[in-house]
Amino acid sequence: MADVKEAFNIIVDTVKHYDVKRLVIDSSKAVIDTSDKEHREVLVKFARDLMGTRLQKLARVGTQDTLRETNVSKAKEDAAFSIAFQNFSDKAAAVAWLNKSS
Repeated sequence: MADVKEAFNIIVDTVKHYDVKRLVIDSSKAVIDTSDKEHREVLVKFARDLMGTRLQKLARVGTQDTLRETNVSKAKEDAAFSIAFQNFSDKAAAVAWLNKSS
Protein backbone atom coordinates (compact mmCIF):
# COMPACT_ATOMS: atom_id res chain seq x y z
CA MET A 1 0.00 0.00 0.00
CA ALA A 2 3.01 2.27 0.44
CA ASP A 3 3.46 2.31 -3.35
CA VAL A 4 -0.15 3.43 -3.83
CA LYS A 5 0.23 6.20 -1.25
CA GLU A 6 3.40 7.40 -2.97
CA ALA A 7 1.72 7.31 -6.39
CA PHE A 8 -1.20 9.39 -5.06
CA ASN A 9 1.25 11.87 -3.52
CA ILE A 10 3.04 12.20 -6.86
CA ILE A 11 -0.27 12.80 -8.64
CA VAL A 12 -1.23 15.52 -6.14
CA ASP A 13 2.20 17.18 -6.41
CA THR A 14 1.99 17.10 -10.21
CA VAL A 15 -1.54 18.57 -10.21
CA LYS A 16 -0.29 21.39 -7.96
CA HIS A 17 2.96 22.03 -9.84
CA TYR A 18 1.36 22.15 -13.30
CA ASP A 19 -1.90 23.73 -12.08
CA VAL A 20 -3.90 20.88 -13.65
CA LYS A 21 -7.62 21.65 -13.95
CA ARG A 22 -8.86 18.34 -15.43
CA LEU A 23 -7.61 14.87 -14.65
CA VAL A 24 -8.47 11.35 -15.77
CA ILE A 25 -7.45 8.37 -13.66
CA ASP A 26 -7.69 4.93 -15.23
CA SER A 27 -8.25 2.44 -12.40
CA SER A 28 -9.59 -0.29 -14.65
CA LYS A 29 -6.52 -2.53 -14.41
CA ALA A 30 -5.28 -1.59 -10.94
CA VAL A 31 -4.93 -4.42 -8.44
CA ILE A 32 -5.46 -3.59 -4.78
CA ASP A 33 -4.23 -6.09 -2.21
CA THR A 34 -5.27 -4.55 1.10
CA SER A 35 -8.20 -4.34 3.47
CA ASP A 36 -11.28 -2.36 2.51
CA LYS A 37 -10.75 -0.07 5.49
CA GLU A 38 -7.15 0.78 4.57
CA HIS A 39 -8.08 1.21 0.92
CA ARG A 40 -10.87 3.64 1.81
CA GLU A 41 -8.59 5.59 4.19
CA VAL A 42 -6.01 6.04 1.44
CA LEU A 43 -8.72 7.15 -1.00
CA VAL A 44 -10.12 9.69 1.50
CA LYS A 45 -6.66 11.19 2.01
CA PHE A 46 -6.13 11.35 -1.75
CA ALA A 47 -9.50 13.06 -2.24
CA ARG A 48 -8.78 15.62 0.49
CA ASP A 49 -5.31 16.28 -0.92
CA LEU A 50 -6.82 16.85 -4.39
CA MET A 51 -9.28 19.32 -2.89
CA GLY A 52 -6.25 21.33 -1.78
CA THR A 53 -5.36 21.92 -5.43
CA ARG A 54 -7.05 23.93 -8.17
CA LEU A 55 -8.36 20.76 -9.88
CA GLN A 56 -11.87 21.32 -11.23
CA LYS A 57 -12.87 17.99 -12.80
CA LEU A 58 -11.84 14.40 -12.13
CA ALA A 59 -12.88 11.56 -14.40
CA ARG A 60 -12.22 8.00 -13.26
CA VAL A 61 -12.28 4.85 -15.35
CA GLY A 62 -13.65 2.29 -12.92
CA THR A 63 -13.29 -1.43 -12.43
CA GLN A 64 -15.65 -4.39 -12.59
CA ASP A 65 -15.06 -4.99 -8.86
CA THR A 66 -18.24 -3.85 -7.10
CA LEU A 67 -16.55 -3.85 -3.68
CA ARG A 68 -13.85 -1.47 -4.90
CA GLU A 69 -16.41 0.75 -6.56
CA THR A 70 -18.39 0.85 -3.31
CA ASN A 71 -15.19 1.88 -1.50
CA VAL A 72 -14.65 4.70 -3.97
CA SER A 73 -18.21 5.97 -3.42
CA LYS A 74 -17.85 5.79 0.36
CA ALA A 75 -14.47 7.55 0.27
CA LYS A 76 -15.95 10.32 -1.86
CA GLU A 77 -18.69 10.83 0.73
CA ASP A 78 -16.30 10.57 3.70
CA ALA A 79 -14.02 13.20 2.18
CA ALA A 80 -16.96 15.48 1.24
CA PHE A 81 -15.36 15.59 -2.21
CA SER A 82 -16.21 18.93 -3.80
CA ILE A 83 -14.50 18.55 -7.20
CA ALA A 84 -16.72 17.63 -10.17
CA PHE A 85 -16.36 13.86 -10.41
CA GLN A 86 -17.70 11.04 -12.55
CA ASN A 87 -16.95 7.36 -13.05
CA PHE A 88 -16.81 5.89 -16.54
CA SER A 89 -16.49 2.44 -18.02
CA ASP A 90 -14.05 3.56 -20.75
CA LYS A 91 -11.37 6.19 -21.17
CA ALA A 92 -12.86 7.80 -24.28
CA ALA A 93 -16.07 8.70 -22.44
CA ALA A 94 -14.04 10.03 -19.50
CA VAL A 95 -11.95 12.28 -21.74
CA ALA A 96 -15.06 13.49 -23.59
CA TRP A 97 -16.65 14.49 -20.29
CA LEU A 98 -13.51 16.30 -19.18
CA ASN A 99 -13.39 18.27 -22.43
CA LYS A 100 -17.05 19.21 -22.21
CA SER A 101 -17.36 22.77 -20.93
CA SER A 102 -19.14 23.24 -17.64
